[in-house]
Amino acid sequence: MNMNISIKGVIFCLLTISGVSAQDVHLSQYQFDRLQISPALTGMFNGDKQAALVHKQQYFAVPVDYLTFSGSYDVKFKDCYDEKGFFSGGILFNYDQSGDSKLSLASLTINGSYTLPLTSSLFVGGGAYLGVGQRSFTEKDLKWDNQWDGTVFNPNLPTGEAFDRTSFTFLDAGLGVNVRLQGVDRTKLDVGIGAFHLNRPNYTFYKNPIEMFRSAHQAVLLRSWNTKSA
Repeated sequence: MNMNISIKGVIFCLLTISGVSAQDVHLSQYQFDRLQISPALTGMFNGDKQAALVHKQQYFAVPVDYLTFSGSYDVKFKDCYDEKGFFSGGILFNYDQSGDSKLSLASLTINGSYTLPLTSSLFVGGGAYLGVGQRSFTEKDLKWDNQWDGTVFNPNLPTGEAFDRTSFTFLDAGLGVNVRLQGVDRTKLDVGIGAFHLNRPNYTFYKNPIEMFRSAHQAVLLRSWNTKSA
């Protein structure tokens, strides 16, 4: 009896960041939530709609673990098909929390894309996203050098730290392009680029904009293929 086994692999991934001052949500199996890679991949799939949920929790053995959750949904707009291509839309939610400070990032983005089939197996697409995010932390469980009195830790001593705020919100925007080569039996190859944080939002817990979210450019080559075993 023949059995089809679907194998998905990442052949190559190149991430280039222009300056490093903050970190996005990062997933080891990001190919299963492709809206993380580029907004141009919105609606770039066989079918009418798709959803993805990703959950990651690390370091159970240490006092403070790390939690990441991501969910996305995208759909092709059948009423927006024209003679050549089609429009798609999607939504992406990310949540990340880590450390004693419960440093967290929550973001919600809206994606839009247009895909143009050049042949029955070659597709070119472009997309954009617009979103809002919140960054926050709590000082309650933090310990500082100034609270060491020379003998023991004294939580009643002043920390010497003064933050203007413990949470802030920011707007975010980006673009992407992608080329899809579609084979048979779900075999496909994606080549594209995603550009994130192009508006370089203010990203600091101080009121003065001393730190900006650097723009990031991500080039990805993804391939999925099927094999058959007896």
